[in-house]
Amino acid sequence: MLNTEHILPQDKALATALFYGVLDRKITIDYVLSNFMIRSVSKTDPITITALRLAVYQIMYMDRIPPSAAVNESVELVKKSPERYNAAFTNGVLRNILRQGVELPEISTPKTISIVFSCPLPIVEGFITDYGMQNALAILESSLEAPPVTVRVNTLKTNANELREILSKENVA
Repeated sequence: MLNTEHILPQDKALATALFYGVLDRKITIDYVLSNFMIRSVSKTDPITITALRLAVYQIMYMDRIPPSAAVNESVELVKKSPERYNAAFTNGVLRNILRQGVELPEISTPKTISIVFSCPLPIVEGFITDYGMQNALAILESSLEAPPVTVRVNTLKTNANELREILSKENVA
């Protein structure tokens, strides 16, 4: 779907960042949503919960997108879907999040660690058992950092020296 020529590269990058960001932070996002919704996250219609997750991810983790724009786009997604009857609900939940702000629990138990680091509870418990609390926290913290950018030479097309020259001409260190 993202391989069409009609999508701008920056839009592809944003869609990819949103997709993987929501997956990476789903436990945390669902915790936040559960604090602002009467109905269960698991019982919310699929398009609606996806739109809510996208907006919460943008509000919490993306500083280039204004929160009001994240809310508006998610509400518009729901309005244009078969779940349009959930547009006011989506708007209300997201506006309440903006008004009241997001507060994550203090790190004190495996459950709160799971929420803060968006890691399944059995994995958190395994890390604590195997590595101790401090090392487990360090592992979980590093798991949410952006991975380093790496380059690998396709030796069928070029060699390391030629690639260095090409990248140097493009001002890539």
